[in-house]
Amino acid sequence: MLVPKVDPDGNDLGCLQPPEVAVPVGTYTGWNLRSAEAGAEDELVSLVGSFIPFPASKKEREASGDPRASLEERYGTHAEYVRRFTAECQRLQAAGWLIPEDAERLPKLHAERTRAAFAKFDPSAKP
Repeated sequence: MLVPKVDPDGNDLGCLQPPEVAVPVGTYTGWNLRSAEAGAEDELVSLVGSFIPFPASKKEREASGDPRASLEERYGTHAEYVRRFTAECQRLQAAGWLIPEDAERLPKLHAERTRAAFAKFDPSAKP
């Protein structure tokens, strides 16, 4: 089975990355393989993708054996994640890839979507 080349997080390379992938909270794939239980193991599942979240903390990552850096290790705080995500949206807007309305809307949306994951180790992320 051939799939795109990926970065150390497992995210596809060689394409324009949306801010969710450029400043990730997990691995995004545009493909998925069938499991042995479903039959036709190792065959594509109709190009249905997957999202595999990063471990929240270093402790969680080490306990699970996940080789990807945790949210805590890569961003430190929820505020830093939101800052980087916002900067990426502004960069994409300046390059003409994101309209101003989305450059303003997406950071707010993702700040709320990611709050619970960061709250596992960042007390300031708790609602």
